[in-house]
Amino acid sequence: MAQRFSVSLNRDDYRAIVRRIQAGKFEVLCRQSLRITAYSAVLAGRPMVLIYDHKRHNLVTVLRLNEYIERRIQNEKEKEAEDA
Repeated sequence: MAQRFSVSLNRDDYRAIVRRIQAGKFEVLCRQSLRITAYSAVLAGRPMVLIYDHKRHNLVTVLRLNEYIERRIQNEKEKEAEDA
């Protein structure tokens, strides 16, 4: 059993999440590359971001929504600074 942010997932839960991603049941937040996509989900009543690898058919990680947004903003600022 894996636990992340006080949300426990057993093997069946993990497989169910992957099946729902593959069936298009979660909202796509963005495609980070040709193989990595971020999805919005609610797990145990909490908004989360699921990072999924389409090539390997695996869930890469689960992030809190606010943590994901903060990272995206930071990455955009770094890109802007590099371009300037």
